Amino acid sequence: MPGTLPEIGLSPDTVLRLAPNFRTRLDAAGHVVVDSPAGTVVDIGPRGFAILSMFSRPLRLGDALERLAGLDGFALEDLGLKVEVHHHEGVEEVAALTTVADSLPGLGIVAAVLGVVITMGALGGKPEEIGHKVAAALVGTFLGILMCYGLIGPLASNMAKTHEAERAYYQMLRVAMSAFNKGIPPLLAVEVGRRSIPSHMRPSFQEVEKTCRHRGAAAQPEAA
Repeated sequence: MPGTLPEIGLSPDTVLRLAPNFRTRLDAAGHVVVDSPAGTVVDIGPRGFAILSMFSRPLRLGDALERLAGLDGFALEDLGLKVEVHHHEGVEEVAALTTVADSLPGLGIVAAVLGVVITMGALGGKPEEIGHKVAAALVGTFLGILMCYGLIGPLASNMAKTHEAERAYYQMLRVAMSAFNKGIPPLLAVEVGRRSIPSHMRPSFQEVEKTCRHRGAAAQPEAA
């Protein structure tokens, strides 16, 4: 059975930090339970890992309460809305650039037609003059095709891929934060986020585990 903590006078300016040598576990109800060295057992609730992670370094109690208020479902939904708005704005930019690229071959054809009209007006003149006007007409067509398929089109495609990668990144953060907010242990929350990454960009489980353990080991001397 969970123990009863003595009443302690705390203010928003009280600085708290996790004590060393304590263990955490999940009970049958999915709540995070802390076993302190003194033998006290504290039930922190289903969001216990999110609460404990904030106190890995000294933190004011008032700041901790504000962060907890930001971990509710509304904040996560608001984050999802911001992700969708950001993605929609990027799609509009790509669509506008794609429209410009699609119009360039047509402009090249118009330049070719105008060049032919001008060339026909010069019929009967010197061959060098006629050749110059035909070349100008062909250059207009060449530039239209080159700008469409060699510059503007690939640029729009690259922008689309960049925006999609950003959307996948923010979506991964949202999924991982949502899992962590539900009380899932941090490493498992990271794994849930990893699975939401598209397969062509997704790191392997071993790579993520190695990175997490390396950062955790590097943070311990700093905290000490």
